Amino acid sequence: MPLPEKKVIYTVITDQDELLFPPVADQPGWEFICFTDRAVLQSDFWQIMPLPGLPEMAGLDGKGKAQMVKILAHRFLQEYEYSVYIAPSRIVIGNLTSYIEEYGTPNLLCLGSYFNDTYVAVKALLAADKGKNTQGQGVSKEGKKLLKERMKQWRKAGLPRAGGCPGTDVLARRHMEVEGAMEQWAKLTLADSSYDELSFPFACHLKGQGWEEVLSQHMRPGGVFSPAEQLAPVVVKHAEGVDKTMDPAQPAESLRMAIQAMQKYESVDRNMDALRMGWRVLALERQYPDVVARKTALNHMATSFFVARAYNELLQFVERFVDIKEFNDFDAAKFYFLLAVTHAQLRAAAQAKESHEKYKAHRERYIALPAAKRKLQQAEAAGNDMTGEESCAGLQTIIEKL
Repeated sequence: MPLPEKKVIYTVITDQDELLFPPVADQPGWEFICFTDRAVLQSDFWQIMPLPGLPEMAGLDGKGKAQMVKILAHRFLQEYEYSVYIAPSRIVIGNLTSYIEEYGTPNLLCLGSYFNDTYVAVKALLAADKGKNTQGQGVSKEGKKLLKERMKQWRKAGLPRAGGCPGTDVLARRHMEVEGAMEQWAKLTLADSSYDELSFPFACHLKGQGWEEVLSQHMRPGGVFSPAEQLAPVVVKHAEGVDKTMDPAQPAESLRMAIQAMQKYESVDRNMDALRMGWRVLALERQYPDVVARKTALNHMATSFFVARAYNELLQFVERFVDIKEFNDFDAAKFYFLLAVTHAQLRAAAQAKESHEKYKAHRERYIALPAAKRKLQQAEAAGNDMTGEESCAGLQTIIEKL
């Protein structure tokens, strides 16, 4: 089923530290709105609008207001039949329309992290201060009491264990079909706003509202699912974990830490984490301009897209963010190597041959440099050496097979 004509992608920012990025991939037919209480927030892509005047938001802090905007889209986006909420911690890097239509354009589609059992999700939180939670999050005594009361309420109401507990940092909804469940979700969240995602399956259960889960076929043993790897074609987190140790008042130090984290993730093939930290480096580089940092981020991000086999996203990323003319011959050769193989994987023969010729030209110029200059370019470069004989011969073979 195709998506309706009137559709919108929206987000909400109430935290002073949150960043607003445009999507890497074009999204034809969608409008983009960012609701915020930050008067200074600007964007060349998003339409910036003040927070809607929902009565439920009276007296709430920034987090609570953001929760209401996330949940009650049918109230203030009535002119749109379909909406996609995206948390500011995520970036669109693929074609969202085709991804949603692949699942039949359901009334309610969740694209976030996944627990296959809501009760397991609660137990993971309760175990946080016992060293069993890998995220290192703690739960207060009052929080534990509320969570245990929640489980009693769920059991009494017959919430099934196997019903699922999807993440809600990305939500696609057909407004007219989900109003009842969203209103119920808002009521439950107002009663206890600490973990709004845990209230989502219960609200849907009470209202008989079903939902589709993009990730159900990818669940890991134990019920805990990490979305970063499986959601590479659509969204990728760009700010969590190591960011919490960064000092926004010291962008240079934060930039150095972000680069180290990015390089560490890539070195152990955690490519989605490398992408996420790459976005962070580019954001920090805006505050503290650093040519080497920017080039390092672009190199690592391109390699991560490539290794993750997100070929279309790599081409879109390069077209939007990368100016290869700024690079030395070593780095330019690397980029054209990636592009040539990417075009080959997509069976774009003409583009593959063009990138291959540019790769060879930069490689030859690099090889012709004096040894000291070659060594300097390699020292400034990020990632693998793709100018060697083996790489060149392998690429030649790939191009010849097209």
